[in-house]
Amino acid sequence: MNNEIAGSRIQTKMHELERMLTQAKLLANSIEADVVALGETMNLSQTFTQHSIGSIQKTQAQIGAAQAAAVSTHKILEASREKIGLRVTASGAWKEDTLTGHATQEALSA
Repeated sequence: MNNEIAGSRIQTKMHELERMLTQAKLLANSIEADVVALGETMNLSQTFTQHSIGSIQKTQAQIGAAQAAAVSTHKILEASREKIGLRVTASGAWKEDTLTGHATQEALSA
């Protein structure tokens, strides 16, 4: 496998990992909102639902820690790539929104 292609694949996979962790955190937020709404609909005490909500919030914190670790790993990989002079290819490489620095959906689909 060509080194440029391998470097691009690693880069693309790291961005995908970061995107998936963001999606997981959004999903956990949605689950928390659903548990709160269900508790209100069923007229359950907050004491009863608090255990579930606390567990969801713990999961959210763990996802946040995973996000931070992924970003840190990505920075280390980028620094290593630059030190060894590994180039990445233009096709299939990460394309960022220049305003936010985040991936565009079309870039993820490419």
